[in-house]
Amino acid sequence: MLNKVIIDKFKIMISEADMKLYLENGYISIENLLAENNLNNEFINPKDKPIRQLEKTYNKILSIYFPEYDYFCYRRYGRLYINFNPTRAYREKDTINLQMIPNDVFLNLLKKLGIVDLDILVGSNLIKGFQITEMHLTKTFMVNNHVSNSYVPMLLTEIPYKDCFSPVLHQSIESDSCYFHRLAKNDEKHYTFSKIIKFYDKKFQLYKRGYGKIKLREQLSNEEAELLQDHYNKVTNTLTLNENLNLLRIELAYTSKSVGYIYERLVDTGKKNRKLSLRIVTDCLKRGNLYDKLDAVFTEQLNSSIFCNELASTTDTKAFSKNTPYYKRILPFMDLDKDDLLYLKMLLKDLGYTNSEINKVVEPFIHKNKKNVCYYNELCDLVNAPVSYNPDYNPSLYEPSIPKGSIAVIPEEDTCTDADEEDNNYPRQGMSEDIDQLEDDFTWDDADDIEFDDFDDFE
Repeated sequence: MLNKVIIDKFKIMISEADMKLYLENGYISIENLLAENNLNNEFINPKDKPIRQLEKTYNKILSIYFPEYDYFCYRRYGRLYINFNPTRAYREKDTINLQMIPNDVFLNLLKKLGIVDLDILVGSNLIKGFQITEMHLTKTFMVNNHVSNSYVPMLLTEIPYKDCFSPVLHQSIESDSCYFHRLAKNDEKHYTFSKIIKFYDKKFQLYKRGYGKIKLREQLSNEEAELLQDHYNKVTNTLTLNENLNLLRIELAYTSKSVGYIYERLVDTGKKNRKLSLRIVTDCLKRGNLYDKLDAVFTEQLNSSIFCNELASTTDTKAFSKNTPYYKRILPFMDLDKDDLLYLKMLLKDLGYTNSEINKVVEPFIHKNKKNVCYYNELCDLVNAPVSYNPDYNPSLYEPSIPKGSIAVIPEEDTCTDADEEDNNYPRQGMSEDIDQLEDDFTWDDADDIEFDDFDDFE
């Protein structure tokens, strides 16, 4: 749970044209999918097109392994999408996403959907199966101070971030969050979010959903139990959320425009690719090293973008060589308490500096206050701490949460007609933490319509 990477959102896509080839050539069979998952075909309308029947079949299968509102298969603009949160698999109705399912369980779940090893040659066309269009990687860290009062303000200071990221504060009455977003232009020259990094208070998020004590699925390791101390009851396997427990969640959201970053690190060929096929992920699952590789992706991304500078509580004079007319005069005063920035500005004013000179000198010191340096270095150490992933697990914990063959939650018969085939955008079931506003067709002009209170998980 602590310090371990979690796939908090997983969205895959295949074109309907390619899926049609799979169906016509027997590489995907609805009958085989029903038999594999011990289902009957009562929910299938024989008058529906095969792609519509497959869509219903996937929704039916997903309903066996996921709680309601935590999955959905739908079609849009000639593509078939499957969207789910792996941490919710084999769970009853709850929204706890603190522990990732084991490697073998994840692979078996994809096999139940019949979407493993789909790279095939149909005629002269190489069909590469499903592509990953969205993946969220998260980690939860136990920290020493209140998240929104300590670490979020530190992240908003004048730290020279790289990789074209810029921090944005999301304020609420109870808790603040910090977002780092990277923008890219689409074909219409509108800006879209290609990658987002979010820092927020996980304990508050769970509080808001009514959790005071949490029943965990897998037993925590001895190292995790030692860190949590009285917050964790090993006998009952429960986590208690009290005032003294501070949980920081860091989340990296990759979209179709940025999953190539993951591709380059999962495939050790040095080649670059803008796309990430499901086949690459399943190959890593078969080798049992997916989570280790994603952990490396998570750490490298943060080190290259956020924690890429060494902060020190003393001023680096080299950084202010451009201020040669007066920077030496200000250095003796830099041992003052830099939390009181207003006092420092007043002091400079009394020394005869103009407002432009004051801003030029003071702004670089905002991130140099001692508390911020401690917060920054603490997070840097946590992000870079080595983590081991135990392959052992209890198979009895990963049984379907509802009886096989029961009624699945799928779109009503009349939600898709022949007239809708070219643009069938169903209301999306579930993914309660999604910010589905940020689809591939999101433009910067739509930003005013985003409800940031829904940014529990994000794109």
